[in-house]
Amino acid sequence: MLLRQNIFVQVLSKRCYASPFLNTAMATGAASPKCFPPSNSNDSTYSLDKWDLSIGLVLYRMPVVTQPISEVEKKFSDMCTEKAEQMSLKSDYELKTEKDEILLKKRKQNELEGKDVSAIDDEIGTANKDLEQQWEATRQELVSKYKLDDLSALSYDSDPHTMWKQWKHKLLLLVRQKNAAFDSNYVTSKEEVKGYASPWIVPELKNNGEPLRQTAEKCLSNIVRSEIPVKILGNAPLSYVRREYPKKLQKILKTEKTGTVIFFYAAQLGPMFLGPVEFNEEMIADYRWCAKTELDELIKGVPGSTDYRRRLKRILLE
Repeated sequence: MLLRQNIFVQVLSKRCYASPFLNTAMATGAASPKCFPPSNSNDSTYSLDKWDLSIGLVLYRMPVVTQPISEVEKKFSDMCTEKAEQMSLKSDYELKTEKDEILLKKRKQNELEGKDVSAIDDEIGTANKDLEQQWEATRQELVSKYKLDDLSALSYDSDPHTMWKQWKHKLLLLVRQKNAAFDSNYVTSKEEVKGYASPWIVPELKNNGEPLRQTAEKCLSNIVRSEIPVKILGNAPLSYVRREYPKKLQKILKTEKTGTVIFFYAAQLGPMFLGPVEFNEEMIADYRWCAKTELDELIKGVPGSTDYRRRLKRILLE
């Protein structure tokens, strides 16, 4: 497994990518970004030995309600419904509705003529029209109780910690992670890193040689204390990005590593789960649930943030 993982990393390393190096190249007037050279390259700056491997857990909540359909979609839906009604056989409910209409007309005629209508009433029983009126009354009660006719009041909740908002969109978990890049392999003084928290990122964890999927599962169990319905999608990462360590962080970690290669795994919360989620305060300094449109404002000002945002937006495609 480890051999396959190393081969996978080497293949990725030969692809062109957008990273902090791209920003540097553009700033110096270079015409195009560099491709990451093979792992046996003599250029120590780009050597794979100079990079850690980490995973980024893209944990998100699916939309709760569907997006409103466009005018073209509505016309197409109406056309399909009309065609289905013309070509399909009638259900028992539709047949009873037609029978009820005939019997109700007959009952009204008998009443005008002064005839007995008890036999007709027994045959009708509970008319479908009466059932539909009861269902409509129940619907109106639920709409009024839960304000289902106007979701805007709940769609833009100002509390960043709640999932009770943005019903029509996916919500992504972003965290400010304590000691986000630190690992037990490094000799790190607790006093040196006391109070440190990362910028807004998805939860991350360094890989120690185990399969990347296993690292993703470990990351989830490390940051969440409560039991939540969540499913990590697939055994392979969906995307990756490279991020350099700041000089100060390299000094704290006592490492000569240039940075880390972050492999993104998507994790989806169970349907209709709207929290709350209890996070591990020893690892998470702060958290928030945000829509894709908020990423530009939250993830910025750090090396590689543009590429980081772009990869997350692709995963959160709606």
